[in-house]
Amino acid sequence: MYENLRSVLTGTAGLSVAAATALLLTILRRPVDDDLTGRQRTARLFLIGLAAQSLHFMEEFVTRFEDRFPALLGLPAWSEDFFVVFNLTWLCVWILSAIGLQRGYRLALFPVWFFAIAAM
Repeated sequence: MYENLRSVLTGTAGLSVAAATALLLTILRRPVDDDLTGRQRTARLFLIGLAAQSLHFMEEFVTRFEDRFPALLGLPAWSEDFFVVFNLTWLCVWILSAIGLQRGYRLALFPVWFFAIAAM
C-alpha cells in the first residue's frame, strides 16, 4: 500500500504544481470577460478541450498508461481503479466548472486554469 501511494504521489506531482499555479491565478487575476458572451465563448472552447481530454483519457486507458508511466519513473503501477476514478472525477469537476463559468462563478475559474496548465 505504501509503495503504491508513493507511486501515485510521485507520478502526479506535476499536477500538484499545476493546481497550485491555477489557485494563484484564480485568486490574483480578474476575469477579463465579465459579459455573458465572453463567458459563453470561453465555456464553449473549454468544452471542446474537455472532449479532446476525454479522448485522451480513453487512449491512455487502452494503452495501459497506469502501468507504463509509473514504470518509466521506476515506480510500481497504479491500480486501474485509481486511474479511472481519478480521471472521471476530474472530468466531472471540469464539466461542472464549465457550467459555473457560464453563470459567472469565480470559483469555476480554478478548474479551468488547472485544465489549461495541466494540458501544457
